[in-house]
Amino acid sequence: VLFEWDYYSQNPGQILNIRGGGLAIHGGIIFGSLALYLYGKKKNVPFLDMTDMLVPSLALGQGIGRWGNFMNQEAHGGPTDLPWGIIIDGQKVHPTFLYESIGDIIIFLILINAIKKNPNKGKITSLYLIAYGILRFLVEGLRTDSLYWGPIRTAQLISIVFILGGSILLVWSNKKNLPPYFRPKKSDKEKEANIIRFQ
Repeated sequence: VLFEWDYYSQNPGQILNIRGGGLAIHGGIIFGSLALYLYGKKKNVPFLDMTDMLVPSLALGQGIGRWGNFMNQEAHGGPTDLPWGIIIDGQKVHPTFLYESIGDIIIFLILINAIKKNPNKGKITSLYLIAYGILRFLVEGLRTDSLYWGPIRTAQLISIVFILGGSILLVWSNKKNLPPYFRPKKSDKEKEANIIRFQ
């Protein structure tokens, strides 16, 4: 809607026509994060702790969801002679949905492995932002249906923002060295029992 405002300002009824496209993952992440922030404020749960817990599932969901592009034969790349190319409209093209799907699942596995090490607050979120930002920037360069902001592909521009934001968050996470909110905490009775056992 924002990038085609000339049209939507004249046809406001089409703004909610979700069957007309426009449900981009970047927008889902940004506005989903806003909703999560407001929820965390209300429930008094730190925002970064929630995102650290949720982003591995987000990456996995993206990896699965990209197959919808294959079903719809959309969001593909340009012509290719590679053996794994797919035929769309009689032409062999890059299966960019597959590239991103595989990349998302790899990101999921990396994050799940990292979260087991009980990392600092914000580290899992920062790794997701950096990894997905790089993945999407590269994949977007192959796609033929990109939206543009001037001469720049919009998704690549947002991916750069993700990479920069994730890098800043990673530095902050390492500097603050804060424990995660959801780390299992021992009750006073458990601590007392452990002291008794030790004695």
